Amino acid sequence: MALLGKYVSIASLLAMLIVLAQCIYSLQSTESSSSKDQEESNTAKDATPVLRQFSALASICFAVGSQKLFLNVRYELQDKGDAAPVLARSLSIFGLAYIAVVLLSGSDPPSFLFDAIPENTLNRQVAGLLLWGHVAVSYAINSQALCSSMDRLLFMAAALTSTTTRDRVRWVSLTFVLAVSSYLVANAIPFFKDLVALIGAATTIPLNLTLPPVLSQHWQQWTRLKHLRRRQTLGNEESPSSIPEIGTPRRGWGYMASSSLLLYSIVFLGVGLAGSLASVKRDWAQSSAGPFACGLD
Repeated sequence: MALLGKYVSIASLLAMLIVLAQCIYSLQSTESSSSKDQEESNTAKDATPVLRQFSALASICFAVGSQKLFLNVRYELQDKGDAAPVLARSLSIFGLAYIAVVLLSGSDPPSFLFDAIPENTLNRQVAGLLLWGHVAVSYAINSQALCSSMDRLLFMAAALTSTTTRDRVRWVSLTFVLAVSSYLVANAIPFFKDLVALIGAATTIPLNLTLPPVLSQHWQQWTRLKHLRRRQTLGNEESPSSIPEIGTPRRGWGYMASSSLLLYSIVFLGVGLAGSLASVKRDWAQSSAGPFACGLD
């Protein structure tokens, strides 16, 4: 089963790479002077507001949000000490790939990169099928991790494998509720880029940028308390006057870095939410599409 999941993940990654290659090829091969002039006139006519740019930043945060699965990956690692190097390598590879796509897409790509592929062509149909497969696998991986965490937290399930009928019924119920809620969320906002930005701002920023520095500072404080109590137990404490210093973290570079990241995440959260909500409001005002209209604009 593990090998099957590995092969499916590799197939999903290859499908995404093929779609990106199709988009970049279409951008570089179908760009003509007339279409370029039309795009420039449209851009001048409809200048991008600041909040729209904030929404785009939230979309980028959503794109890197897959690292939230790292805790689930770490849970499956045989050697937990490999967690930090694995995360560092994966984020570095993703960052380099993102920069490469940005550079190859040119100076004025469409907001939804898939729109670079001409409509009513075989190339777009193939790309749509591959993109659908990638999204399906991504949903399966995310839902598996989320349902496993919910199963452990809500029902105290010790094992990931279901062995009884009751376990199977519970797992089917969890996946069904998640599938229905995902469908409702995905279709409540009929604008793909706005939905991505809203999810990135509301969930990815707190999970990936806010919680790590908070947990880091709490862990450092807990570690100091643990060492102090150990010294007291061994009778090596020099003076009880140092006990009030437990709640005061040391102002080292680690504490400064985590505090800076925490402040940045709070500002980014407010900016991302404001931009994504303003973008949703703006698109609803300019479009007749309502909830469950399944628009991709």
